[in-house]
Amino acid sequence: MRGVARPGLVIDGGDLDITFITQSPTGYAIITDIRKSENTHRVTASEDGDYKFCFDNTFSRFSIKLVYFELSVENADGVDDDDDDDEEWMKFVRDEETLGISIDNMKGALAEVKSNLAKSIQLQTLRKAHEAKDRNVMETNYTRVNTWSIVFICILISTGIVQVVMIRGLFDEKSMAHKMMKKLQGQQNQYY
Repeated sequence: MRGVARPGLVIDGGDLDITFITQSPTGYAIITDIRKSENTHRVTASEDGDYKFCFDNTFSRFSIKLVYFELSVENADGVDDDDDDDEEWMKFVRDEETLGISIDNMKGALAEVKSNLAKSIQLQTLRKAHEAKDRNVMETNYTRVNTWSIVFICILISTGIVQVVMIRGLFDEKSMAHKMMKKLQGQQNQYY
């Protein structure tokens, strides 16, 4: 039996990385990915028992992660092992002679179509996860750019207002800025 695991497509959170560990039933670490954003592994089950999958985020204590994970179990031929529904449709099958085709050929073609559909669904699901990850990164960047833009616009407007008030104050004899400039000028004249 062979399994295909797509561990750790980190969709959202932190630096988009996570540690992934796969252990055999005896506790031996088969796969160890440290701080990866995404990866795909194929594992051949050489031992009977329960395999363990662990996502570890201890290196990022303040960041919550959203992770897409897919596990597909295949037999030695590379076909999914969920063919339990074959007997259900067999009760509707007529005799071979009346149909003029071989049931084995039909069954093989249907199994191939089912396998191809399952692979298509897996690829579409993986594409959706990639799209979700990219959308989250884009939204985070959009928020960051807008926040800093607003901060800089406020700084520019306040600086402009202060400059206008200061320059007007220099030419108005009743303003404090004009009085302060005269006082500073008077102090400089004392030293010369």
